Amino acid sequence: MHEDQPPLKMMRIMAAVDAKSETKREPTPGYHPLVIVVVAVATGVVIDRYRPLPVAVWWTIAATCLGGWFTLWHKQRNMAASVVLLVAGLAAAAAWHHCRWNLFGGDDLGFFAGSQKEPVCIEAVALQKPRVIPLPEFNPLRSPREGDEIRFEVELRAIRDGDRWRTASGRAAMVVEGLVPDLAAGDRFRVFAHLLPPEHAMNPGEADRAARDRGRRITSHLRVNHPEAISMVSTGFAYGPARLLESLRLRGLRVFADYLRPQQASLAAAVLLGLREQLDPKETGAFQLTGTIHLLVIAGLHLGILAGFASVVLRRLLPWRLGLPAVAGFTIFYMLLVDAEPPVVRATVLIAATCGAVYFGRRRVGFNVLALAGLIVLAMNPVDLFNIGPQLSFLCVAGLMAMASSWFVTMPSQDILDSTQPPIELPAAIEKLPVGRTLVRISRWILPEPQPAAIEKLLEQERFWPIRLLRFVGRGLRHLTLVSGTIWLLTFPLVMARFNIFNPIAVVINAAVWLPMAGALVSGLALLLCSMIPGPLAAVGAEFCNWQLAAVEWLVRFGQHIPYGHSWVPGPADWWLIGFYAGLAVFTAFPRLRPPLRWRLVLLGVWTAAGIIIPWWTTDRHGLRCTFLSVGHGEAIVLELPDGRTILYDAGRLSAPTSCCRIVSGYLWSRGLMHIDAVILSHADTDHYNALPELLERFSVGKVYVSPVMFDQQNESIQFLHDAIDQAKVPICLIASSDRLSGGPDCLLDILHPPPHGLPSTSNANSIVLSVKYGGKRVLLPADLQSPGLDDVLAERPLHCDMLLVPHHGSKSSMPEELSAWSTPDWSVFSAGNRYDTSMVEAIYAKHGRVLHTADSGAVMVRVDENGLRVETFVGPDSGHPEFHFLDAK
Repeated sequence: MHEDQPPLKMMRIMAAVDAKSETKREPTPGYHPLVIVVVAVATGVVIDRYRPLPVAVWWTIAATCLGGWFTLWHKQRNMAASVVLLVAGLAAAAAWHHCRWNLFGGDDLGFFAGSQKEPVCIEAVALQKPRVIPLPEFNPLRSPREGDEIRFEVELRAIRDGDRWRTASGRAAMVVEGLVPDLAAGDRFRVFAHLLPPEHAMNPGEADRAARDRGRRITSHLRVNHPEAISMVSTGFAYGPARLLESLRLRGLRVFADYLRPQQASLAAAVLLGLREQLDPKETGAFQLTGTIHLLVIAGLHLGILAGFASVVLRRLLPWRLGLPAVAGFTIFYMLLVDAEPPVVRATVLIAATCGAVYFGRRRVGFNVLALAGLIVLAMNPVDLFNIGPQLSFLCVAGLMAMASSWFVTMPSQDILDSTQPPIELPAAIEKLPVGRTLVRISRWILPEPQPAAIEKLLEQERFWPIRLLRFVGRGLRHLTLVSGTIWLLTFPLVMARFNIFNPIAVVINAAVWLPMAGALVSGLALLLCSMIPGPLAAVGAEFCNWQLAAVEWLVRFGQHIPYGHSWVPGPADWWLIGFYAGLAVFTAFPRLRPPLRWRLVLLGVWTAAGIIIPWWTTDRHGLRCTFLSVGHGEAIVLELPDGRTILYDAGRLSAPTSCCRIVSGYLWSRGLMHIDAVILSHADTDHYNALPELLERFSVGKVYVSPVMFDQQNESIQFLHDAIDQAKVPICLIASSDRLSGGPDCLLDILHPPPHGLPSTSNANSIVLSVKYGGKRVLLPADLQSPGLDDVLAERPLHCDMLLVPHHGSKSSMPEELSAWSTPDWSVFSAGNRYDTSMVEAIYAKHGRVLHTADSGAVMVRVDENGLRVETFVGPDSGHPEFHFLDAK
C-alpha cells in the first residue's frame, strides 16, 4: 500500500458513514408522463365497461377535448391543456373499448345462435392452422374420446339460409372430432356443423367463458362431428404472414417430437412455441399449484433469457452498431411467432427499449417504457385490461421496478468509499457456544464481509475456489429468492382471488427452477437452430434440453407434494383488491405520503382484517339454504343447514368431472366455505359422483354417506371413487330408509329410500331419497329414482313438497304423472342440460306449480327462514346478467 493512501480502517469508517447516510435518503419520484397517460386510458376503459355511453358520445367528447387542447396550447396554458388532453385520451380509450366490447355486425354468427345447439352450413376462413388436442390420460370417471380433436378459430363469410346463402361475419371457435390435415391459415372452406351459444356463467363463483370469448370477438362455437363435413372452397395466399408463422411453429413442433422424449417434447412446445395444447392437464395443474404456471406462458422470463442468449451470439457475429438492432429484431420476430399475447408484447417493448437505450446511450429503462407497453397492449385490445394474464404480467414488472429502485436507494453504491455493508453478527450468547464459534468462522468464510469494493475484489481472488463458487451460488440464490419472494408477495392476493390458491411454496420453487428453465430455453433454441445443420450438434442440444426440462418437471412435482406448500382457499373480494393495489400504487408513486413502517404494517393488518370480517359479517347464513347448481347433465346440490353445517348431495356431471368440480368449488368459495361436513352420494352413476375425487383434494370432508348397495358394483369408476375416499381418510357411512341425519334445531333430514338391504335392481332404483324439512317447508331430493324403487316411495303416504328435484333429470321413465300427483310440488327443478328434450315432462309438473330448468335459469337457490320460502335463480328470466333474481311463486 502506498503512503498517500488512507489506512484500511479509515477507509472502512468513511465507507460506513457514507453508506449510513445513503440509506437515509428518500427516493424521489421520477418524471413519468406516460404513466399518467396510461392511467387515464385505463380509466376510460373501466368507465365504459361499467357505465357505458354511446360510442358517438365518446368520440364527440374526444374530438371536443382535442380542439380545446389545441386552443389552450396555442394560448400557452400548458397545465390546463395537459388536463384536457388526458380527458381526450380517456374518451378515445372508452370509445375504442366500446367498439371492441359492444359493437358487432348485424350479420354476426352469434346472433344466429340460440339457447340450444342447431345444425348450420357455413363458409369461413381459417385464421390459424388447426391445432391437435391429444387424448387425455385415461380416467374411469370420464367418458373417453374416440380420437384426437382439433381446434382453431375461423372468420365467418356466409351462412346458408334454406336454398340461398346469406352474408355472415364474426369469429367463432371450431372443434372438429378428427384430423383435418389440409387446412391452413387463410383457407376458405365450407362445413356442416352444430352451432352452439357462448358458455355464460350459470353459477356463483363460476368463470364466465362467454366474457373471455367476447373479449377476443368470439361470439359462438362450432362443433363438427366428422372431418368429412369440411370441404375446401379456396386456398389462401401461400406466403401470407400468418401461414408462414404457422409453418415455422409446426416445424419446431416436429423437431421437438423427433429429438426429445415425448413428455419433454410437449413441455418444450409450450415454453418455446406457446403450444400449450400438447400438455397433459395434470401436468398443467402441478405448475398451477406450485405457482410456476407462468413458466408455461411465454412472457418476460422467456424473452429475457432468449434475448440474452441472442445478444451473446449476435453481438459477437455482428458489429456493435448492428448487434443491438439485431437483438431487438429477433425479439419482435419471436413475439410474432408465439401469437403476440399481451405478456409477450410487454416483454418485447421492454427489451426493444433497453436495446435502444444502450444503443443511444440513454438512461436505464423505467416506468415510462412499461407504460408505453401498456398503451400498446390496450391499443391492440382494451379488453385485456380485465384479463388476469396481463394484470399479473404488468404487476410483477412494476413491482420489481419499484422494489429495485428502493434496493438501489437503500443499498450502498459500488464506489470504493460507500460499498460496505453492516457486519452480520450472531447474538453474544450463541457466540460463546462451541457451535456458535464454528458458525462465526464459517460465516467469515462464506458471508459477505464489510469490505470496500476494490479490497473485496482482491480478497475474493485470494479465497479458495470452492469458497468462491459457494459464495457465488449463495449470492445468486439469495437474489433469486428475493425476486421470487417479492413477486409472490405482490401477486398472491390476486392469485387467491382468481384461482383460489395460496401457495407459499412458489417462493422456493421459482428460485430453484430458474436455472434449469434458463438452460432448457437456451438449449431448446439451440436445438431448433442446429436442426437445420447436418451434424451431431442438434443431438447434443436435445440431450441437454431433455435433462433441463426433466429437472424442471421434477422440481415442480416435488413442490406439489410438499405438505402445506399450497392450499385451496376462498379469495378476497374485488373491493379489497382494489383498495390494496391502489394503496400500493399511491405509496409507490408518492413516497412522501408513506407513513412510517409500523403504521404501514398497521394499515395492512386493518385492511386484511376488514377483508376477512366484512364478507363473513355480510354473508347471510341463517335459516336453510338449498342451492341446485347448474352442472349440465348431472347433479350437485349444496345444503347449508341452520346449525352452520354444509352437506353436499351428489357431485357429478356426464363425462366432465373437472368441470363439475370447478362449479361446486366456485360456489363453496363464493360462500366463504372451506369445509364440507358431509357428502351424500345418491347412487352409483358417474354423473352423480365423478367430481368427488377432485373435490376431496380441495376441501376437507367430514363424512361420506352412501346407500348399502353403493359399492356392490365392481367396476373401475366405483373402485377409483372408493380409493380416492380412502386416500383422503374420510369415513364412509351407510344410510337407508328410516335413518335421520342431524340438521340443527327444527331441521329434519330424513332418508325415505332405499331399504336397509337395497333392491335387486339397477342403481337408479336404489337412489337415496332425502327429505329436508325446516320451518314447515319441505325439499325432496330423489336423485335418479326409478321403478321399482319409485313404486315403493309412491306406496307411502303422500308428502306435499314445496320444492322437488325432478328425478332422473326429467326422464319420462321417472313416472312424472304419478310422482307429481303424490308430491304436489309448488316448485319443480330440472337438473339437466339441453341435450335431451324435457318439454313434455315439464308440462306435467307445470300443472302443480312453477318449473325451473338449471340449463336456462342457472343455479336455483331455495331459502327458508322466518319469512317463509323464497326461490331465486342465478340467471334472470329476462336478462343474461349473472346474479340471483327473486321469483314469485305465483
